[in-house]
Amino acid sequence: MRFKFSAHVNECTGIAFSPVNNLLLCSAGLDSRIFFYDVVDGKQVKKIEVGAPLSAISFCGDGHTIGVGTQQSGQVIIYDLKDSKRIKLELKGHDRSKRVKAI
Repeated sequence: MRFKFSAHVNECTGIAFSPVNNLLLCSAGLDSRIFFYDVVDGKQVKKIEVGAPLSAISFCGDGHTIGVGTQQSGQVIIYDLKDSKRIKLELKGHDRSKRVKAI
């Protein structure tokens, strides 16, 4: 079976399968959105608007927590999919203005 998911209006920058439900795929993109797809039916099942271009996405092993990397200050945003309307945690990313010298 083959599907083409074309929900993003800009580049898709990351995809991840749920570690507890191999039928659930999520994608993140430069359009600041996260999409969730049922890969059996080939349908979009959920969408999260983040508000910043996304560069990466990953599931936690529990299957209901995801982390997304943003291109806005390198911030990492953690969502609990049981209540995806609220951000669970925001982590400050690397500060590009500070350079560390290797020893």
